[in-house]
Amino acid sequence: MKRAIAYSLPILLVAFGAAAQTSVESNAVQDIREGIRQKLQNIQEVKQEVRQDVKQATTEANQKIQVLRKETVEQFQKQREEAKEQIQQKREEVKNAVEVRREELKTTIAAKREALKDRLQVVRDEKKKQAVERIYTTLNAINERMTDHFLNVLDQVEDVLDRVQGRSDKAKANDLDVSSAQTAIDAAHRAIDEARTAVREQAAKSYSITVTDEATLRENAKSAKEQLRKDLEAAKDAVKAARDSVRIAAVALAQIPRVDEVEVSSESVTE
Repeated sequence: MKRAIAYSLPILLVAFGAAAQTSVESNAVQDIREGIRQKLQNIQEVKQEVRQDVKQATTEANQKIQVLRKETVEQFQKQREEAKEQIQQKREEVKNAVEVRREELKTTIAAKREALKDRLQVVRDEKKKQAVERIYTTLNAINERMTDHFLNVLDQVEDVLDRVQGRSDKAKANDLDVSSAQTAIDAAHRAIDEARTAVREQAAKSYSITVTDEATLRENAKSAKEQLRKDLEAAKDAVKAARDSVRIAAVALAQIPRVDEVEVSSESVTE
């Protein structure tokens, strides 16, 4: 019996030691797992904080962008309104100046018509007299009609240039380099102003026929027609130069990369 107990005791001690070691190892594994779980939880918390920070930063950045975009749109719209007002003001000034001068011309033309009738007394052929009077009236009527036409053409040309300017302003608002196009646009504005001045000066002219004798009457009438033709041709060339300058400005703007891809609109502020 004593021998059996003596034999079993070492076995029990070994078993107890193994159980104790197993318990220690189990506790260590549990501690490691708990530590890992804690670290994972900490990582998740950090990720969540980072997400919140990124979201907040993105929101703040978007808000700043919206503010800047709104300011850009407002500035763009203000510039466009000011430009349109200036264009309209110039047109009204030219129109009023032409109308005032034409009212003055009516008196001048009427007086010259009476003077022409007096000079035509040297002409015996009544048909020739009437023909010269009709030519006189026709020459001045043509000048009025053509200068009106030229002014209308210049208004249309200026409308095209205004649209080109609008596209250029949008591109500039989107940080594109439009300096070369703007130079061409400025040149076109000057050309239009010069053409309007030329047309206004042409509108202020009146045409008469020199009458000395019946023999030179036809040649003098022809000379008056030729003078009107040359004057109108000069005014027409000025209008054409203005139109060509607008075309050059449009081409210069079109050569800027991505110029037609940009947009500045009030809708972009509310999106």
